[in-house]
Amino acid sequence: MAKLKGLSAKVEPHHRYKTPHQIYDVKTQASGKSPRKIAEAALKKIAGDLKIKPDLSQLKFDKVRETLLGSHVLYQQYHLGKPISGAWIRVDVDKEGRVFNIHNDLVSEPAMVKARKAEAKRSTTTEDKQLSDGEARALAIEAAAPAKGDAVRVVCSDLCYYKCNGVPTLS
Repeated sequence: MAKLKGLSAKVEPHHRYKTPHQIYDVKTQASGKSPRKIAEAALKKIAGDLKIKPDLSQLKFDKVRETLLGSHVLYQQYHLGKPISGAWIRVDVDKEGRVFNIHNDLVSEPAMVKARKAEAKRSTTTEDKQLSDGEARALAIEAAAPAKGDAVRVVCSDLCYYKCNGVPTLS
């Protein structure tokens, strides 16, 4: 059994970041606290292993989803105030208040540092053209390549980051 900082569990590493990707068979004590508080405490204990900031400032609480097994507590990762598409962490808490599983798809802090350096370099060497909402919609529809005659409707558009080769890239 691998030992994380403060948690005893089995761990499958992330192929890119070499951080825990799947943490299961977690051995924790029961707690009467809310699932969100339990999840936050667990994440703070293993932040170093996850290679994220220990104050969890990169994460934004999304929701607690109740299930038959207990609760799934979801957080999305942010970079420079914008969400990173696909960068989530889910902490599973059973009915007795024990963490039993953690699924991690966060971007590690070393990759975030690379992103900040790349953005700083890009902002000093090029002038980014801001797309209008209409231009962004047209490019999205073109990229989706709908079949002729298909009805296309863009419900919303948001400026966010996506993981390109493991590094957050503005989209």
